[in-house]
Amino acid sequence: MSFSTLWIIPLVAAVIGLTLAYRAWEERGVTVTISFQNADGLTAGKTPIRYLGVSIGMVEQINVGGEFDDVIVTARLHRESATHLVKGTRFWIVKPRLGTGGVSGLSTLVSGDYIAMDPGKKGGGAKKKFTGLPEPPLDAFGWQGIRVELHANRLHGVEVGSPVIYRDVIVGAIGRYKFNGEKLVLEALINEPYRNFVRANSRFWNASGFDLKAGVSGVKFHLESAITFIQGGVSFDTFGKQGEAAKEGASFQLYSNKEQSKASYLEQLGLHITLEASQLGSIEEGDPVSYREMVVGRVLNHDLHPDGRSVGILIQIDTPYEKFVRSNTVFWNTSGISADLSLTGFHIHTNSLESLVKGGVAFATPDSTGEPVARGSVFELHPKARDSWQGWSPSLESPPKGEPVKLHHKVEGGKKGDALHWFKGLFSKKHQ
Repeated sequence: MSFSTLWIIPLVAAVIGLTLAYRAWEERGVTVTISFQNADGLTAGKTPIRYLGVSIGMVEQINVGGEFDDVIVTARLHRESATHLVKGTRFWIVKPRLGTGGVSGLSTLVSGDYIAMDPGKKGGGAKKKFTGLPEPPLDAFGWQGIRVELHANRLHGVEVGSPVIYRDVIVGAIGRYKFNGEKLVLEALINEPYRNFVRANSRFWNASGFDLKAGVSGVKFHLESAITFIQGGVSFDTFGKQGEAAKEGASFQLYSNKEQSKASYLEQLGLHITLEASQLGSIEEGDPVSYREMVVGRVLNHDLHPDGRSVGILIQIDTPYEKFVRSNTVFWNTSGISADLSLTGFHIHTNSLESLVKGGVAFATPDSTGEPVARGSVFELHPKARDSWQGWSPSLESPPKGEPVKLHHKVEGGKKGDALHWFKGLFSKKHQ
């Protein structure tokens, strides 16, 4: 049986047809679906998908999701992109954005919006359905640095992209945030050159907007920076001795302002003692503790005796002033106005105008100073000061000598070991 040359033409045509079909199939690529919150700026048949600025696909269809709460974008990517469609691959819409940190997506003013792709790590499971990011991720395309978590009760002006500032220098940004059921958790991204500025004992605070405080001394206005006033943001610093460098994923509390963050640091220092009183009066957390009308500490918190017969007020004396507190020191409530009637007439007692408005505690130490006291000691809080206390003028230039004693005011002499009292551990859960 002879082979006719007439068969050559259809065979060649078949080979060419199969080749063209294969190329068409190969060029057709792979289909993916991406869910977005909306389709603003996207057009079927026109919006490209890009990686590192190179077009690797095209949007083919845009449909409303089944629940009518999102849009489903169907796109076709080049065949070589298939190996990168894995768990962890991310998509987001790139459009022009203007902020205090600069302008991004400027090229889209000419070319139009597009969808950017950031491949996941190799070895991840293959995936064809994705949920697009609502905002461009700050850590895409080789970002290096450290991520830390900030726990807050509310955002208060902070959003994705808000700057993270260290001593007036922008060193990072807020990457994203989520609600874990109890608190908001913000992810702060600190760029590589500045990661060592974040220490294990650093304090973060919300730098958005401004603080306005009014008091008897006037009105105080504090603006962190023009950038955070407009865009919102977070600042941080390390007070006192620096600890170890923070580790990846370390968690920090996000305080409302710098003053609050610094107060939390100061609360770990100094002398903590408890004042026992029959009535709380108008004393509140944060009220000043004064020595000769000079603020040397603060009220940390207060609580009731389990039997309800007295109140315990935990105060802190700043480290430089610990030496002013001795075993025979007396404390009194400076809040409000008191009066008494005697043979010499009717007398009204009040402290400084500031203490009248803000409240607080004052103390004095006799000329014959007692022993130094240890953390956890308990003193009586008198409702008012005696005239003789105001005249005491002890010499306290040098730190007290001898081993500090832990005393309770109801035990005469304040001997060591007599401090086992209901106040022991009362405040430990609040100030660890």
